[in-house]
Amino acid sequence: MKKTGLAIVIVGLFTLISKFLGFIKDVLLAKIYGASYITDAYLTGTMIPNTIFYSVTGALSLVIIPIYMDLIHQNGKNVALKFINNLLHVSLLVTCALSLIGILFSKLIIRVLGIGFDHKTMILANEIGKISFPIIIFLTLSQILRSYLQANKINYAAATLGISNNIILIISLLLTYFWGINSLIYGTLVASIVQFVIQLISSIKHGFIYKLYINFKDKYLRKAALIFLPAFFSVSIQSINIIIDRMLASGLKEGSISALTYADKLIGFIYGIFSLSISNVIFPMISESINNKKFKKFGDITGFSLNIISILIIPMSIGAMVLSRPIVMVVFERGSFDQVATQMTASALFYFSIGMVFLGYRDILNRVFYSFGDSKTPLINGILVVILNAFLSLTLVKLLGYKGIALGTSISTILCTILFSKSLKKINTEIEQIFHLNNLLKIFISSIVMGISIYKIYFSYQVTSNTIVNLTITIISGIIIYVLMLYVLKVKELRLVLDKIKNIK
Repeated sequence: MKKTGLAIVIVGLFTLISKFLGFIKDVLLAKIYGASYITDAYLTGTMIPNTIFYSVTGALSLVIIPIYMDLIHQNGKNVALKFINNLLHVSLLVTCALSLIGILFSKLIIRVLGIGFDHKTMILANEIGKISFPIIIFLTLSQILRSYLQANKINYAAATLGISNNIILIISLLLTYFWGINSLIYGTLVASIVQFVIQLISSIKHGFIYKLYINFKDKYLRKAALIFLPAFFSVSIQSINIIIDRMLASGLKEGSISALTYADKLIGFIYGIFSLSISNVIFPMISESINNKKFKKFGDITGFSLNIISILIIPMSIGAMVLSRPIVMVVFERGSFDQVATQMTASALFYFSIGMVFLGYRDILNRVFYSFGDSKTPLINGILVVILNAFLSLTLVKLLGYKGIALGTSISTILCTILFSKSLKKINTEIEQIFHLNNLLKIFISSIVMGISIYKIYFSYQVTSNTIVNLTITIISGIIIYVLMLYVLKVKELRLVLDKIKNIK
């Protein structure tokens, strides 16, 4: 577990830097355009490459890594590399065709995604969409090479991608002062090309040998294709929910889509640093353990990952709910992002935070099932999530407006993740024992105490009039209180985390 802990820390550090740069990008976008029709148009116009195709790339990871690890184990590296080359070329042809279709039918697609847009928003979103569709080509090819690196346990190369991507987007945003929103759109395209080039160079450096090979009848390609569709759906649950949320919000007051999007980005930052870092590191390890029939090691790695998710993200969820408004104020409230936008985004953040830890659980559980070759269970569960989210959001939006959309998304995530975890007994009973009610209750109690404390500290005992200083003091105090509560309640996960930190050399 020492190497696992070290890998998670390294990837987590790169992810933190990437997320921080991503926040600078989002802050700039909020400052320049606020929660306006331009922001709504940009977010909708880039929804296909930035939302849907990020799900495609996530699904590719679930498909490629287990097959690649199995080929290495059964047939050797040459056969495994042949599979990667074939997948690259087939994906290139498919994404070029999809990109062309997207450009030709951009207007129709935008009408569906922005069903409640007015005329000026619709026109701008359509223009942005046409420029954005080629991004899917480079995102897909980049993810294939990224999966190759992750399968070979070269985690840092993949983890640094977001850093270069966000640097380019920040520069593009600054250029909008001179060239308008188009500089950001073209900058997004350039960033995707740079991602691919970096991954190609890193892959060649770490043993990838390019060969011109394409075979649509290859049995491993067919195997990947059969797994891909259920993998895509299970990974894209969050993306599909975002699309449903935005479609519902497009008929509400101006800025509703932006508020939901900014809140979702905050959630992605808070839980993504740990959840994505952990899941990306352990996935090749899980697949390798299963191929070598080391099921005890598999159980240990998975259990360790779920424990860390619980102990880290549950208090973050409570903290985000309590401090939603000051967090949004510090991060976004400047320029065109006014107090109204802050209040809307803070409310959405509050309700999204309710289901945050369950998003982390889903990331791990998806990889567990796919490592065992079970794509049916994630698919069925994913369908339930989408149906339940649509039903709850449609119901709650009538009562709470855009806040009801966020609440419906959280409730559907919680209920379906609980059902998802119940299916673990089909695979390994050791994993099922990870979710001890006693330990989870202690973590929850510690988080509640922390939440009450930070509420009192921030809203009753402010040290200065500076929001940033008060928020920083409050967060640090909350961390100390939470750790002390875990120690008093003798939560074994605290000792586990501390031991791993001590053992990292």
